[in-house]
Amino acid sequence: MATISEPSLALRLSGEEVRRIADYAKISYFKHLRLYDYALNNKQLCEVKRIVINENAPIIASNLNDALILGADEALGYEEEAETLRNEVRIKIDAKR
Repeated sequence: MATISEPSLALRLSGEEVRRIADYAKISYFKHLRLYDYALNNKQLCEVKRIVINENAPIIASNLNDALILGADEALGYEEEAETLRNEVRIKIDAKR
């Protein structure tokens, strides 16, 4: 470490500058000294918890050109169970006529 032997090259601070440097150190470093000490010297093991979230795959809608038109017999595109239910409803409607 080099020392300054000539007094003209020495760093001279006024009393106000020394007070400002001390205030800055007090506000910035020493204010959080306990936090720094805890972060650097904490020997406790951290506990990691993991949560598994099951996601359902999105249902992809069919093309709107294949959509059913109410009252159009040619647009029947139901699955088997829905088709049998629709036939039962048609039979009941025809019986009422």
